[in-house]
Amino acid sequence: MTNKDFLLQMIEQQTGVSVSVVSEIFSIINEYDWKVFCSQMGDYDHPEERVQAKKVMDEKLKSYREEDWKKVWYCLNDDKKISDFYFHKFHNMNDDEFQISSSVLM
Repeated sequence: MTNKDFLLQMIEQQTGVSVSVVSEIFSIINEYDWKVFCSQMGDYDHPEERVQAKKVMDEKLKSYREEDWKKVWYCLNDDKKISDFYFHKFHNMNDDEFQISSSVLM
């Protein structure tokens, strides 16, 4: 199970929103988060890119029930357990979180 799969399941359990909808909403929010992250790299600070990324995210989220995307947004930003996991695993969402290292087996 990847970090992303685990995160999506945590959000589904917290919100009651189906994992397929959570996945779609998460992808939109995560795309925005990456644009924000990239716009702040080192000497490369471009606030106008963050403003544009927010507009794009808001437009994409309009195709979902506001109640659903607000729940997902809350989990990723304000729910202590979920937001901490997202913050610490942001750069490696596709990694297998529960993989047992070979050194443990020897």
